[in-house]
Amino acid sequence: MESNTTSQGYQSRRVLMILYPFPPSGEVGCYRGVRFIKNMVEFGWHPIVLAPSNAVYSIYDYNIINEIVSKCVIYRAPLLFPKISLGKSNTAILNLTQSYLFKILDRIMLPDAKVLWIPFALFKAIRLIRRQQIQLVYATGSPFSCFILALLVKLVTKKKLILDYRDPWSINQLRRKNRVIRMVESFLDKSAVTNADGILFSSRRTCDTYQKRYAAQSNALFKAIENSYDHTLNLGRHKKIEEEHDGICRIIYAGSFYGDRNPINFFKAIKLSFERNQELRQRIQFHYFGINHLSPYNRLLRDLEIQDVVFPHDPVPLSDLYTYYSNSDILLLINHCSKGHELYIPQKFFEYLMMEKPILCLTKEGSLRDIVTETNAGLIADPEDTKDISDKIEESYIRFYLNKEKCTIRNKIKYSSYEKTKQLCEVMNEIL
Repeated sequence: MESNTTSQGYQSRRVLMILYPFPPSGEVGCYRGVRFIKNMVEFGWHPIVLAPSNAVYSIYDYNIINEIVSKCVIYRAPLLFPKISLGKSNTAILNLTQSYLFKILDRIMLPDAKVLWIPFALFKAIRLIRRQQIQLVYATGSPFSCFILALLVKLVTKKKLILDYRDPWSINQLRRKNRVIRMVESFLDKSAVTNADGILFSSRRTCDTYQKRYAAQSNALFKAIENSYDHTLNLGRHKKIEEEHDGICRIIYAGSFYGDRNPINFFKAIKLSFERNQELRQRIQFHYFGINHLSPYNRLLRDLEIQDVVFPHDPVPLSDLYTYYSNSDILLLINHCSKGHELYIPQKFFEYLMMEKPILCLTKEGSLRDIVTETNAGLIADPEDTKDISDKIEESYIRFYLNKEKCTIRNKIKYSSYEKTKQLCEVMNEIL
């Protein structure tokens, strides 16, 4: 029989966590919820998860679920989405096909294609609240269909509601530009903020922006809780046995490129560094882990004549990625340049922070620059200034590779999953 008492001896409260990005997803959006779940019991909260049973993700990682299966109770509800079967041998093709189909639907459905989850998920959520004695509902977005679902759950059950903005919604300049769609999303965003009891944001600047816009119309508690690194991870098991020194400085980036978050100026900067110091061509390699294998940039790499130092790899599970991070010399982080970029702190930064490896961060003024400076995590270059990037590549190579200088990280513990879960549970306690 399931116990309601925590290891610290007091009665736990129950929260329904509506999580669309959830294992077996290997997408970055699932990390925040998973890390909250791993630590919530320490603060007197028992998470009950509602996740999709047939969601389509761009990346799958079947190991993450093992980290939390003993920390929560998981329920699933299906999407109104046809199940396609091509046989076990064609699983990768099927996942890719469905992922592209969902991207098309995301462009034509409001607020996104995950509204197809609402009918079954709503019924499941209401039943769980009534049967499981749940006191509070938590939902995270994107996808922002989860916010609509959560608002409907609150309307029916009258339970307190926390909405967690991992990304900004209607003020997000990277979302769709159609004027009518933006007006509808602005209305939905306002409805979410004005009807929630607590609103969380993954950066201080996003929180401040929403507060200025909606605080007069909302009685909700506004709170910035940044993303985190997994403080329970044993990094020692991800380190390979040191190989004989081969004289190569390895720069690593894992993730996706899209829009103005791309490696074009970084590649041009590598070329410039090679022209200024020909020895670097034999000393620097760039390793990329991502879905598209850098195929959109193959011609540029040939034109720059640097394809011999750029190595694309297939995506790997996060646990394997930590091994590559551990054996890297410099970790590359590229942010958007367009309006609105100042609100974002990529989750990747916190994974890098955990590794205590020097970061080469390409970003303009904004939240990311603020936190890299605060933590002293590495060097910062203007993503639109090729010479500045080249200078920082060479400085990183000299300081962190040749001279073996270590980054003296500041305030690291502040961004541990334990500390961020503690902040979340304090908000939940205050709301109740």
